[in-house]
Amino acid sequence: MNPVMRGYADLLRLQFFFAWPLLFCSGYLLATSVYGVFSWYDLAKVALIGFFGFEAGFVLNDYVDRSMTPGT
Repeated sequence: MNPVMRGYADLLRLQFFFAWPLLFCSGYLLATSVYGVFSWYDLAKVALIGFFGFEAGFVLNDYVDRSMTPGT
């Protein structure tokens, strides 16, 4: 794999890409079982929020860690 692409994959932790949407979607499905309002459109939005939200958090965390490290 190209070293640049490998770096991006490591930064985004793409090996766990399925875990975060799965967690968010399970919470959504639990809420719909209690309140009884299910929508495939909302499920897709929840999956995207779970994926992009966690990915943004990973990138922000690495950025802050790098900027707080002395000498960089």
